[in-house]
Amino acid sequence: MSATITVNRAELGSALTFASLGLPKRPAVPVLGAIRVRVTPGTLELGAFDYETAATVTIGGDAAYAGTAGTLVNGKELTEAVRSLPAGKGTDRVTVTITDDGLSLLCDGWLVNVAALGAEAAAEYPQYPPLPTASATVAAAPFARSATRTAACAGTDDTLPVLTTVRMEVKGGTLEMAATDRYRLAVDTQPADGADGLALIPAALLAKFAKACDKDGKVSVGVDTDHVALSDGTRTIITRSGIGEFPRVHRMLTGSEYPTTVTVDAGALAKVVTRAGNVTGKGERLGFTVTDDGVTLTATRDGKVTGSQAVKATVTGPGVETGFNPVYLASVLSGIAGDAVIELQENVQKPARVTSGDGFTAIVVPVRAPEPAYSKAA
Repeated sequence: MSATITVNRAELGSALTFASLGLPKRPAVPVLGAIRVRVTPGTLELGAFDYETAATVTIGGDAAYAGTAGTLVNGKELTEAVRSLPAGKGTDRVTVTITDDGLSLLCDGWLVNVAALGAEAAAEYPQYPPLPTASATVAAAPFARSATRTAACAGTDDTLPVLTTVRMEVKGGTLEMAATDRYRLAVDTQPADGADGLALIPAALLAKFAKACDKDGKVSVGVDTDHVALSDGTRTIITRSGIGEFPRVHRMLTGSEYPTTVTVDAGALAKVVTRAGNVTGKGERLGFTVTDDGVTLTATRDGKVTGSQAVKATVTGPGVETGFNPVYLASVLSGIAGDAVIELQENVQKPARVTSGDGFTAIVVPVRAPEPAYSKAA
């Protein structure tokens, strides 16, 4: 059994990074730390599966020997081998050869070998779960945009696992994604074609798929009772759907009145929020003052002003003085291209609503103003 293929070095590195999404951080058994490598005429496939998530990716290449062969190798060793490849001019091609002993990589005269794990490990390696039969498709570029800015509002506390997921639902020709960490909430919608379905997918995994997927094509979204799958045709992830009751997000988006509306360039405001956040004390709020001329952001540390900047905006309604966690506010704004509409309630302690012109809506909870010194003394 042997096969040889020559591939692009950068594509090989990217493919290995993607396939590693199926590797556990701490394998319960050694075989779960393995990556399956397979060569067919004109393609190289890498994949991994840890019983929770399967990740596979294929890249094209020039087949020196038009055969088919596969092997199972240690993922860490393969990563180290790829990292050892020479970099620089004239090193953009890597020849991959699979034999019964494992695989070898040849680049600019450097030959590195990775041993196969053996027949016993191959017999123990789990079978990848099948793709769900029902699926919907959505344009990849808007999918990636929606996934990235929605996942940014998901939680990271593993003691609240449902909040670390993104709720994905295809219904009536629309794909809706929703996420919340209790301090932020995001809902995004995009047109979709195909079967309806509902699943909870880990936010971190969704964001990584969105970053890697081919933005020029389409993404298929498949859902069954236990799994959710995403594929752009060459990259595929299949993961267990999250368990738990997701918050009723639509109830949080409606029913409030917002007398003050700020229309502002989202990118410009996000830059100032990030800049001010760098000089804002830990746990302190970023002041957000709305006047007829626009918005003034004020950073403080230990109760003292450390920076401020005004941003031009179109304002309707009364002036408002409130404040936000700068990281949370920036995470919502950074996903919006063009203008953002920020709506503020009369009671500045209640959440603000942020919307874009392309299906994105977010809620951001303000940070309470510090109590006056005399109040504490009393």
